[in-house]
Amino acid sequence: MWTWIGVAALAFLVWLLAISLWRRTRRSQQPEDTAAMVGGQDSSAAAASARGDADASADEAAGAAGAEAPAAAPAASEVDEQATGEDDARDDLRRPILHSRHWAVLAGESEPHRFLISAFEKLLAPGSGSRATGEGKYWHLVDNSGRLQLSALVRKGEVLEVLAIYPYAETANSWPVQIDRIDETPDGLQARLVGSSGGAHFAVFDTLYFKNQRHYSLGEVYDLQVSAIAYQLEFDEPAEQSSGLSGFGALPQLSSDGEAAEDEIVFHSTVEDVFDCEFWGIELQVYLLTLLHGPSGPLRVELYTHPSLTERRFSVGERVRGVAWLFGLWPDPRATALAEALRAARLPN
Repeated sequence: MWTWIGVAALAFLVWLLAISLWRRTRRSQQPEDTAAMVGGQDSSAAAASARGDADASADEAAGAAGAEAPAAAPAASEVDEQATGEDDARDDLRRPILHSRHWAVLAGESEPHRFLISAFEKLLAPGSGSRATGEGKYWHLVDNSGRLQLSALVRKGEVLEVLAIYPYAETANSWPVQIDRIDETPDGLQARLVGSSGGAHFAVFDTLYFKNQRHYSLGEVYDLQVSAIAYQLEFDEPAEQSSGLSGFGALPQLSSDGEAAEDEIVFHSTVEDVFDCEFWGIELQVYLLTLLHGPSGPLRVELYTHPSLTERRFSVGERVRGVAWLFGLWPDPRATALAEALRAARLPN
């Protein structure tokens, strides 16, 4: 009998403990939800401060509107979920652009990073002939010493902060590109212009995006100066078998490469011209190719190629195929001498 009474008493105590824990959970649930929502606002504010001044006012306005969300308690969770989904969608597009792939012209260098830093330091030296374009605290510097140039996106302050170093070229090869989407980096200073031309869908890395971003409108057509850097170049089937056709497609749709981006392409074409150029002491081969015969005319590029990335030097009329990176700019830059730009912006030199 005493055994049965002890079991009953123990069961009763367990039941009381369960009720107590349930009540505590109910009382703590609302503060936790509120804390989670406040934390989300803090994250948004941090993201706003990380972006450039161009986005700051819009972000602050969005933050002020978001501060009213707790007053609408019944719909707070739904609004939170929608905001999170929209933020995730934007974050999917706002990814850093890693330029290490784009420096394929340094294929023969054992330490490409050190090579670029050394070249940048020489670019800043007095009498280098370098030029700059920009406004406020953001400037784009170019070495101004050849067809393919070293360029750097910098931010002025107490010290000159280097944000990115990437290839730059100006060319007569212009493509009419309809911009359908702009994929920005998290700081909003670099971007790929995603669009179409001549029926092909692709992207072009915009070397002057930080300067021109306010002038772009989705759905509009812009004449972009487009150049390319080869990742790989090899012999293709003879022109008589392929009817001399040219074409290209975005690498992500044609490859399993998880790091591929839409400004990287697979192409095949016919060599129209070939010549040499030098980039900071490195001998390169430059191939003039038509990547597509569009309704508005041929889409041509000058393809900068390191000799180690091609089977051999190809001649005019030979068929080639390969993988390349597209980069360009709009409109024609109005650059000033670097020394003048440094004085005007009071950049450290």
